[in-house]
Amino acid sequence: MSEVKINTKKLREYIDKNFSSDAEFARLFGLSPPYLCRILSGERSGNKLIIQLLSRGLPKDLFLP
Repeated sequence: MSEVKINTKKLREYIDKNFSSDAEFARLFGLSPPYLCRILSGERSGNKLIIQLLSRGLPKDLFLP
């Protein structure tokens, strides 16, 4: 089974457009800012974030490579 990855470019654009900071986005979705940083840099796949985003109805195109 292949791992689902977040499209970090689209996620970055979404965060920049809708939040005052990465830390605000991280807090809202129950993530630590360092974990979000690792997701955005590609070091982590962001499985926990994917679950959070889907549960809140955010755009699914954030998950496509």
